[in-house]
Amino acid sequence: MDCIDLPSPAESHRQLEAFVGSWHGEERRYSDRGDPEMRRGSLEMRMDLGGFFLISEYREDNPSYQHFRGHGIYGWDEGRGCFTMYWFDSRGGGGPANPVEGRYANEQLVFMRRSAKGFTRYIHRLASRDRYRFVIEKSEDGKTWRPHMECEYTRVPS
Repeated sequence: MDCIDLPSPAESHRQLEAFVGSWHGEERRYSDRGDPEMRRGSLEMRMDLGGFFLISEYREDNPSYQHFRGHGIYGWDEGRGCFTMYWFDSRGGGGPANPVEGRYANEQLVFMRRSAKGFTRYIHRLASRDRYRFVIEKSEDGKTWRPHMECEYTRVPS
């Protein structure tokens, strides 16, 4: 039986690998009126499936609210030349037929999704090896953006 040469992760996969780790931090979530509400959240991120996908397990802890959980799968689509994101959560959100597409620009990994409600932009930035900033912005027209969620996470030492 002949051995099949399996592909190896590319440089783009290694860019995702920079997010691997345990992260905890403060989150500011904005209401439709723009009022911020402070919360705490944590992420467990790991590379899996041969180093081709970043798997993210998210948990938001807010005593006045049911615990929100999410599961993200991030990869690289060589054919389209973009990063991909699938998101599933405890509100039943996510599970799109197609992944949300993302690109690296200005040291940020940015995904943008368009739906019937408008646009959503997800911005991931490693400020340093141990500081991770995550922002979700919303827009009706794709030009004027308002914050929906701003998070500052710190890597938990292993």
